[in-house]
Amino acid sequence: MSRKDEHRCSRPSFLVGVLLLVAAAILTIVQTVPSVRADTNIGVHREKAPRLEAHRRGEPLDVLFLLPAPPTREAFLVRFAATPESRRVVVCSLEGSRVRELLERSPEFPSFSRERSLLDLVGWINDRLGVPVHHIVVVKERCWPQCSWNRQVDINPLLELAATYPGRLTAALPPVQTTPTDLLRGSLETYPGLPFHQVLSLLGETETARENIELSMVAYDGNGKPPAVSMGTGDGEVRPRLFELLSHARTPAVGTNEESPPGKFTGNCLVTFEPDSIRGKLPPAQLGQVIHRGNPDLNRVAITIDDGWNADMRILDLLQSWKIKYTAFIPGRLIDTDSPPGLVERVYETGGELCSHTYTHRVMRGLPESVFLDEIWRSEAAIARVSHKVYPYVRYSGGAYDFPSVAWAAREGFWVVNWTIDSLDTKEWVSANAQVNYILSRLEPGAILLFHFGGYHTYEVLSRVIPEIQRRGYEVTSLSRVLEGTPFRLDR
Repeated sequence: MSRKDEHRCSRPSFLVGVLLLVAAAILTIVQTVPSVRADTNIGVHREKAPRLEAHRRGEPLDVLFLLPAPPTREAFLVRFAATPESRRVVVCSLEGSRVRELLERSPEFPSFSRERSLLDLVGWINDRLGVPVHHIVVVKERCWPQCSWNRQVDINPLLELAATYPGRLTAALPPVQTTPTDLLRGSLETYPGLPFHQVLSLLGETETARENIELSMVAYDGNGKPPAVSMGTGDGEVRPRLFELLSHARTPAVGTNEESPPGKFTGNCLVTFEPDSIRGKLPPAQLGQVIHRGNPDLNRVAITIDDGWNADMRILDLLQSWKIKYTAFIPGRLIDTDSPPGLVERVYETGGELCSHTYTHRVMRGLPESVFLDEIWRSEAAIARVSHKVYPYVRYSGGAYDFPSVAWAAREGFWVVNWTIDSLDTKEWVSANAQVNYILSRLEPGAILLFHFGGYHTYEVLSRVIPEIQRRGYEVTSLSRVLEGTPFRLDR
């Protein structure tokens, strides 16, 4: 073969090689761009990796607290700001879906692969809130008692922890068992290297701020920046307003042992036959009381059942056949419309305590006072038309409340009631076995259990947990029975 022929044959091979190299380069670029975009989206570029800021003396100190609160987790960004003239503690409750996604990404909390997930969360806080994070405190387990008396601010695990240790309690608070330092030390992890005694000092500042009403609560749901995260709203300005609300509370129309038609007090309820004129007959409740648990000295457990949509009437058959006392929180509109038919009558006939769940089941945070009063008293009038009994308890939709809604309820004579144990029967993905195990593992004297008439597996779960609770020596009963011996009753 001549040299010209060899050159002619090698040209196609060279072109094929060049084309293959170009194709490989294009493929590499195509595969690289999405990964770069993905890294950009989650904010974890290696050269722009989120990091904890070094705290400078004299500047606000921002500490991220991560606390377990099964079945969800909670995160609080706390800003401690002090000057020679003033001090402020701001608690920013992080509730956005991105926070939940980051905290629940790992199979175990808080022992997940800490560095990457925590720094992702720090980067998210930097981007969304525009504030630095100086330290992280991870609470591995809840080792403090739950105190719910005389709170001037919303109750949350961070405040419970602060109130327990170092435990600077006001005279109005009942004594609580002080958590041993060693136990608390074992329940905390700090990142990076925040000294344990400094964590206790910060908790002490949180508790002191709570006692002095200097604490600012800012709820953040992930939709933009929370208002005034660096200054807060100033609960010191709120406190006089709350006491002013109560100063106009009416005195009881009748005493506990007196009768004055058309109403009288019997046991823990007001008996009335004039449903539309019951306002002003209940004595005012105490300011700031949100009930989470009954009397811990009595081996009693309360069954409380909410709502009524898609009610499983077998629940009432079960409770009636086993002679179980219980408490039902039903929206007043369902009572007035008899929806579903016969539910309220059956509750009354089976001896259930009918209590207010507001009238329309709307969220009670941020409402004008006139709307709040309409929700409460229309609901009570609907209940009184059926049972002629008014119990001093109200439960808000989702257990959500704020300062005014608790203060107004107290002035009108009602305690806001939440729960000790959520049965999780509103979560379709939680099996009956998981619900039963969850309830029984958290059982304690005075526990208030939350169920729903239209919940998932509620009938099956009740049929299984009630015999087991009784086998463990508890009386399964109503809210009033569980609250005997506490300040949360009319006869006290």
